[in-house]
Amino acid sequence: GLLLRLLLGLLGLLRLLLGLLLGLLLLGLLLGLLRLLLGLLGAAAADIDVGRIIREVLNK
Repeated sequence: GLLLRLLLGLLGLLRLLLGLLLGLLLLGLLLGLLRLLLGLLGAAAADIDVGRIIREVLNK
């Protein structure tokens, strides 16, 4: 009885730790994607001349 309870406790702890690790991993992945998107947007914004676009839109 005691050994089984100990084993179940360890299993629960392991599951908790795995869940935590997985959560951190997913969070890191999401943050990485967000940073990538922001970086791409920043690069695109720096690459594109906003004034030129506005002029082109107004000329049409």
